[in-house]
Amino acid sequence: MLHRGRRSGHRLIAAPREIVRDAFRCLPSVEALVIAESAVVCNAVGLETLKQEFSGPRDWRIARLLETVRRTTASPLEVCARFHLLAAGFRPQEEVLLPGVGRVDFLIDGWLIVEIDGYAFHSGRTEYRKDRQRWNCSTSGGLVTLRVTAEMILHSPGRFIELVHRTCRTWNPLYPRLGPDAAGASGLGPDAAGAGLLGPDRNGPVRTGRPRQQIAAGQAQSDPGNKPPPGRHSPAPRLHELVRNEHGEEANAG
Repeated sequence: MLHRGRRSGHRLIAAPREIVRDAFRCLPSVEALVIAESAVVCNAVGLETLKQEFSGPRDWRIARLLETVRRTTASPLEVCARFHLLAAGFRPQEEVLLPGVGRVDFLIDGWLIVEIDGYAFHSGRTEYRKDRQRWNCSTSGGLVTLRVTAEMILHSPGRFIELVHRTCRTWNPLYPRLGPDAAGASGLGPDAAGAGLLGPDRNGPVRTGRPRQQIAAGQAQSDPGNKPPPGRHSPAPRLHELVRNEHGEEANAG
């Protein structure tokens, strides 16, 4: 679809607000979200301005997406990763500063680190050594680290989400064992970019807790009545409901 803006003698001109508006109307949600967050971070358009633009009753899905926009995200890859994690029902913390480790991209449930490796990762020997030091500090401190490539985030988000689920099932005995039907809904189908449907509405609240070795090290293992209370694995504001209709109502709007 061609969107025509104001004309000058040399090129078409469109205001950033109009570009973001058209992106949400016609592009997949994750792509529109990258454009919107980039515009907000660069101060090309205000977040409150966008929220006002999509304040109508028919724009509730876009309004929910705008609630996930951050003003400090440094990388479009992180925007995509966050979108898929939230759509799958996770509540990741971003840009977390861990003692002895440094700043990590995402921290899930206080023990699972997710690092997004871009194309220019490990550009030199110094960076390589620093990365190994961070990895050793996190592992010796009882944290689990996933290193995810840019290609997986951009081209195989279903594999990314399944990797996170599989890691949680391996290291956390309180994590539910999902069947083949749930695995198929995690984004492994043809529309992997917008199929993360593993929210509480489909499978109930997902129970989380400390990694397996941390639980085994405590008294909870020997005394079943003294187990630590599980945490809650809740989604962002119904983001999993938005991607459910990625090629439905949103596509018709474009």
